[in-house]
Amino acid sequence: MTHYAESSGGGRARSRLQGGRSTRIHSMDFDLVGELSGFPLIVCPECGLDRVVEGRTKEGENQGRLYFKCARNTYPKVCGYYRFEKQYFQKLKDDGVIVVRPSN
Repeated sequence: MTHYAESSGGGRARSRLQGGRSTRIHSMDFDLVGELSGFPLIVCPECGLDRVVEGRTKEGENQGRLYFKCARNTYPKVCGYYRFEKQYFQKLKDDGVIVVRPSN
């Protein structure tokens, strides 16, 4: 089965993560959701000064992988926060931003 991230407004976006569970965002604070993943774009856990943005790697051995990074992780690099999809998803679960429940 497929994971889903549901916003408090009821919108639902499919995630690439597979399994027999669904995820629900349970906070009203997340108004920005990634277009590629459907995951909430939280305030950067490292610097706390900007939101996380998502994208896909364009070259190298990780070409095409979905990533999340601080919007301040550009040139010059002010913040070094950068995680691939599974690590970011785990962070959201660990922080209680999303709750994973078995699907019916």
